[in-house]
Amino acid sequence: MRIEQFRYGTDNLAYLVFSGTSGVAIDPGAADEMVRFAREHDISIDQVTNTHLHPDHTCGNAEMLEKPAPSTWIAGPFRTTTFSPWTTRH
Repeated sequence: MRIEQFRYGTDNLAYLVFSGTSGVAIDPGAADEMVRFAREHDISIDQVTNTHLHPDHTCGNAEMLEKPAPSTWIAGPFRTTTFSPWTTRH
């Protein structure tokens, strides 16, 4: 298992945790960089989740849904302006 960090904003980190060709994006505020890294290393981002529901940690959720990389589901709010219940989406 490997963990790659991606800095975004002034003091936040996103993480891509992966093993082999399967990965999980955590707090994906750096969605573009995370997807680029995943493509360069032949990693499928199968899941997206958040450490907590503050907007600075969920700000990349909607963008990750628009990327072709996440193929399975996202857990968390789809909009940073609402604190909706945790949800899965295919």
